[in-house]
Amino acid sequence: LAPGLAVPIAGADVDQRAPSPAAPDDVAYVIYTSGSTGQPKGVAVPHRGFVNMILAQIDGFGVRPGDSVVQFASCAFDASLSEIFMALLAGARLVVAPEAAVRDGAALLALLEAERITVATLPPSYLRA
Repeated sequence: LAPGLAVPIAGADVDQRAPSPAAPDDVAYVIYTSGSTGQPKGVAVPHRGFVNMILAQIDGFGVRPGDSVVQFASCAFDASLSEIFMALLAGARLVVAPEAAVRDGAALLALLEAERITVATLPPSYLRA
């Protein structure tokens, strides 16, 4: 994904990076949107664009290795990719919110406090509830 990114795995030699056949302009993932017609439309997101978006979010939110980022969005929603990779690429801790915390504001608040969450990207409609 990003040059020099190494994720430690128990017993693995992380000094040796496996060659990657992916190029910056290759498709990283496809997101489906309803678009203007209401019909699902696939949009190909290249690695370069995805990494640039994540790096901009890390910079914009000021995410650092000591931070704790909550993954609030469902994995079925592309916003979850931002939450997950923002934490991983910044070296921060990722805390996955359990379903109960996603459905109940008081449970989410308890999770944010207990896990000492420093970065949360929540939809405004949830904050109003």
